[in-house]
Amino acid sequence: MNRSLAVSFVCALLCAAGLVPCKPVCGQVVRSTVMPETTAVRHGLHRAWAGQVQLDRLRDKIAGAALSTGGLFVLSVGGTLDALDAETGLGMWSTRCGNRNYPSVGPAANQKYVAFVNGTTLYVLRRGDGEIIFERSLQHVATTSPALRGERAFVALFNGTIASYEVRQGRRAPWIYNSPGMFEAPPLATPASVAWATDKGWLFCGTADGLGVRFKFRTSGSIEGPIAYANQRLYVASASGYVYAVEEMTGRMAWRFSAGSPVTHQPIVLGSSVYVFPDAGGVFCLAESSGRERWFSPRAAEFVAASPLRGERAKPKGKPQKEVRSEEIARLYVADKLGQTHVLDAETGATLDRLDTSAWAWKFTNVVNDRLYLGTTSGMIQCLHELDLEKPVYYEKPIKTSAPADGSRPTRPAPPAEEEGGEAATDEAAEAEMPAEDAGEAEMPAEEGADPFDDEAEAAGREAPGTPDESRADDANPPADERGAENRAAEEDAATGNDADAKAEAEEPQS
Repeated sequence: MNRSLAVSFVCALLCAAGLVPCKPVCGQVVRSTVMPETTAVRHGLHRAWAGQVQLDRLRDKIAGAALSTGGLFVLSVGGTLDALDAETGLGMWSTRCGNRNYPSVGPAANQKYVAFVNGTTLYVLRRGDGEIIFERSLQHVATTSPALRGERAFVALFNGTIASYEVRQGRRAPWIYNSPGMFEAPPLATPASVAWATDKGWLFCGTADGLGVRFKFRTSGSIEGPIAYANQRLYVASASGYVYAVEEMTGRMAWRFSAGSPVTHQPIVLGSSVYVFPDAGGVFCLAESSGRERWFSPRAAEFVAASPLRGERAKPKGKPQKEVRSEEIARLYVADKLGQTHVLDAETGATLDRLDTSAWAWKFTNVVNDRLYLGTTSGMIQCLHELDLEKPVYYEKPIKTSAPADGSRPTRPAPPAEEEGGEAATDEAAEAEMPAEDAGEAEMPAEEGADPFDDEAEAAGREAPGTPDESRADDANPPADERGAENRAAEEDAATGNDADAKAEAEEPQS
């Protein structure tokens, strides 16, 4: 007892003298809340760094994080944004925006900016130094994290609209995209489009450089998980248990898979596989091209990270050997409902190892590179990677966009040609509302109290959520033991061009 009191007294004197910092800073290791290096090595991992982000650990916690081209951006609920070097953990800058009593959602990051919403205010900061370069009061509360593409920020609002703001033109009225329903997942910006989904089961895809909606796609249930994107396809999961692969440019359904239970997690697309995490537990591995089931593992609840193939296993037949193939996966790191992390073989789904990570409740879903980012909700974060991967291997390339050379704004594109035997959609809910715009007059923002839906859109919104189209009413949410037969039938229909679902669901609005 006396010894403990003496140690406490000495530590207090050192803190008072400034010899020991009282509060951890970015890049500093707090040994009581990080994985020991010996434990990491035993599981084939190396702890690259560990540090504490700048937040009030007594009243604040992590709201979200974004990983983009070597930077890890961590946002607290109170509006504190920390920028860390993703490889060293060193703090680049830290800033607090807005009211700490208002909730914050985000962040989103690209090569130039970082954006988030605090209360009803959108903040866009310069990525390099954290300086606020755009601040705008929103007409309604933002329900999800914003999305960034080039010079534009897309925000999903409570009234069922997507507002698109141009960062370089702070006073310009936003573009407004209307849709029936509420938003459970953030919008997704791709090189050519912006996509969003609602709890009414609608998936919308608009042109990111114009004011048009390319298509709308009806699923059989509420969409609550984020949209995934790869190889010019949008991947979306519904609460009815279906996962859809939709062509980005045409809205045609490439394939559909039934997981047998609701899916509210984002589909993970890596290499030639799609990983689906149903709410009932487990993970399905599907072929990215056809949606065919490859394997199922019951020990999973959420995705954490993946490691790439390298060496002999990465060598394609008949082609020269490559040391690292970022497009194919060797192992998956998935967390179960108890917080344990399981290492799965990406080829068979077999469990290779298990890590006790229950002490770190915050697990970053990393689909950008091979690093594992684990932490606590109070702001302690650590980075782990496999022993032989000293440099990160990236799976997705950063989105590069360029503005028109003359500085003019893009115009509404013409709607795509109708597919043979198909009809264009006339539902006004898919039309994008354009703010009044004249070359010689200032633009006026949309009225705050205006009804975003017309009569036809309201009628569409009154459809019961989760109810499929009439042509698919009989096959909605089949039992789990029938999903294999259903998927095989869908693949055969898609291969022969007789898939009636794809034709009924891919609708294109008239200009």
